[in-house]
Order: sequence, then C-alpha cells, then structure tokens
Amino acid sequence: MSQLARPLRQALASVRLGRQINTAAALQSNDPIQKLFVDKLRQYGEKSKSAKDGLVDPTPQLQAEMKNELERIARVYGIKAGDDVTKFPQFNFPEPTIDPISAKQ
Repeated sequence: MSQLARPLRQALASVRLGRQINTAAALQSNDPIQKLFVDKLRQYGEKSKSAKDGLVDPTPQLQAEMKNELERIARVYGIKAGDDVTKFPQFNFPEPTIDPISAKQ
C-alpha cells in the first residue's frame, strides 16, 4: 500500500508546487490584457462588498426582475414579511398524554 501511495504523494506535491509557481508568475506578468483583467476583478470585488442587495451596478430592469422573483418565491413557500428565512425553524412537539395502564388487570 505504501509503495503505491508514495508516487501519488510525489505527484500531488509537484502539482501543488507547479500551481504556486504559475500563480506567482501570473501576478508578475507584464501582459496588459491580463493586468486589465486582474484590475477589473479587484474593482468588482470592491464594488460587491459595498452592494446593498448583492447586485453590483444593477439596472432598474434587473432590480424589478429580482423583486418579482423574490415575491414569487415568498408566495410559493409561504414566507411572510419580516420572517427570517436564514434561521432554522423551531419545532414544538408537545408530550402526548398517555393513560396509565392498571397493573391489577
């Protein structure tokens, strides 16, 4: 078993090392297209942190679409205004009353 595992571990280590080298090389690249792409990704990341409803630069049409979808989902699943859908529901199972069995029978 260990004879089979050793080559697999070595291959995995070389893949990890290769990925780290490729990532570092990509960050230091002088390619203007790649730099523009990375800059746009960072800009989008900053905008997404400040987005109120999870949408970055939404159009009025997109906001209306999202509102309609959320209303439809609320109607389908019976979600009322003010309900916290991220909270796990609380179940209440009352103890049933059991008639005692008489031992004299």
